[in-house]
Amino acid sequence: MGIVALKDGRYATYGSVYSIEKNQDCYGMPCVYATRAAALRTAAARAIATARASRKWTSSWDKLDAETLVEVINWYRAIVARELGKNVPKPIRVRPAPAPETKAAWADLPLFEGCNNGGQS
Repeated sequence: MGIVALKDGRYATYGSVYSIEKNQDCYGMPCVYATRAAALRTAAARAIATARASRKWTSSWDKLDAETLVEVINWYRAIVARELGKNVPKPIRVRPAPAPETKAAWADLPLFEGCNNGGQS
């Protein structure tokens, strides 16, 4: 998360000159704001959304577990509150992600194959 103070008094959440001129970041979202507060809130909201989405990433080294996700979200919320002169909000909690479903070892075994003759082999 970061913001850039522009010479004309506006604030940008994306540092590319071309993006600032078009007021569009690489995802097509607005990136120039009239106030510092709006830029800070937007940058923090986008960072928190990315952090939350990381829990669904399957093969990424930067996937956040529940404990780290809580720290990241509370950190962003505290920064925004402090920078805007507000009280730091009460910390949030996040439930741990459910464990991946695993099949029992016997789930694919042919349990009753060959037993149609009354138990005789």
